[in-house]
Amino acid sequence: MTATLRYVATAAALLLSAACGKSPSIDRNSTQGGSSSEIIAYIDMRLAGEYYWLDEVRAKQKRFDRSLPFDKYLRQSLLSLTTNTDDGYINSSGTRTPYSYIRKIADGTRAEGSAAGFGIELCSTVLVTDNDKLLFTVEYVYEDSPAAEAGLRRADIISGCDGRPVDRNNYAELYAALQGSSRESMSITVLHTGSDRTSTVTLHRDTYRENPVLCCKTIDSPATGRRVGYLAYASFDSGFEQQLSDALDYLAAQRLDDMILDLRCNGGGSVSTSTMLASRLLGARYEGQVYAELRRNPLNTADPSPTICRIAKTDRPLDIERLTVIASDATASASEMLVVGLRGLGIDVKLVGTRTRGKNCGMDVTRRTVGGVQYEYAPVTFLNFNAEGFNDYGGGLLPDVDVRSGLGDASQRYYPLATADWGDAEGDIALRAALQLADGIDPARTSLPRRTSYPAHTRTVTLSYDEPRMTLTPEERRSFDD
Repeated sequence: MTATLRYVATAAALLLSAACGKSPSIDRNSTQGGSSSEIIAYIDMRLAGEYYWLDEVRAKQKRFDRSLPFDKYLRQSLLSLTTNTDDGYINSSGTRTPYSYIRKIADGTRAEGSAAGFGIELCSTVLVTDNDKLLFTVEYVYEDSPAAEAGLRRADIISGCDGRPVDRNNYAELYAALQGSSRESMSITVLHTGSDRTSTVTLHRDTYRENPVLCCKTIDSPATGRRVGYLAYASFDSGFEQQLSDALDYLAAQRLDDMILDLRCNGGGSVSTSTMLASRLLGARYEGQVYAELRRNPLNTADPSPTICRIAKTDRPLDIERLTVIASDATASASEMLVVGLRGLGIDVKLVGTRTRGKNCGMDVTRRTVGGVQYEYAPVTFLNFNAEGFNDYGGGLLPDVDVRSGLGDASQRYYPLATADWGDAEGDIALRAALQLADGIDPARTSLPRRTSYPAHTRTVTLSYDEPRMTLTPEERRSFDD
């Protein structure tokens, strides 16, 4: 691909509405199921009883518009409040989206972590060439998925679908079809990362497992030869804790000198899984110490007491003394909890990348069946504090090394757009900077990677991100309380 890339004012709203999230079992249609009054009552009960800013809810609840569909009712009600600014983020259209949510669970939900589709996740930035053709970039593929079996990897570039080049007229449709796996099969034209090889492959929809452990390996530092562990992790998914544990077992056996945790695509997830990862990283010296304190409103009618998350005793800990985390503006929630929690215990955690999302609050998740339809409801019910009482990161955590502006001529404006496969420091400037930081070398003196997938271009707007998560199920909460 030799055409020069330039800026295109993409229609962000089109892609945002067209792109499907990573949970194919969720029905995002706002059509009411069951009795509307019962669902609204369910929303009201938890808002007035458990929402972190329940004081204002109780003062204004009579004014909420109960004629709206249930999901719009929750959104509009929360946006009418003024004290709950930590519940939400600014979306691509410049308006605030609350983190709190309620949604229907579709019939025939598959086993936890199981999905049906192509198994491909696309970067949210769409690029345009000088001849007005558009390009999609692969963020990652799930192992054993149709995309993986077809040979797709992170940073591959897709220029055509079903015999058509991607252009301004069809990009929204094709992006949605690939990301959402809405078709039984698709033929795509791919420029493979790290080479000039182009091929055409056909993806066939099938089932696969959404294992969030994307890469686990050791890297010998090119400067010092020190052995560095590298783990790319996509989400704190409690359904895949065994896979995470297996990866950590491997790293624990390698006698590492340093550890790099790549969370640039990780929007969070389970509090208990975040605590488990922290426990495996730290080991016996920190056993029993407070990792996080999840504080609720003192007027919470379900339970006003905080949940205390402590470092647990584990087999085969990594016993780290410092950690380098690769982050981006997609890094959020339980990912930020890990950084903040480890820092609260005195661990030297350095961030390489960009400012994180900034989600310092979380949700107690419940489910209820109304009119034969099951609903999952997660209002924000707690704020996260570390052992030092720190919670002030609603604006995000600043990087120690900013790869967009802090690396001189090597800075990449389009970060975190994928430029190389996981663990490839030859093409990934963030990983190279993280390795240099671990070696005590100033990353500002870094050189450009010898291999890169893209000519110079200007980064477009963010089109879509999964909603960040820091969640507790009733079962997880009981495990902390025991």
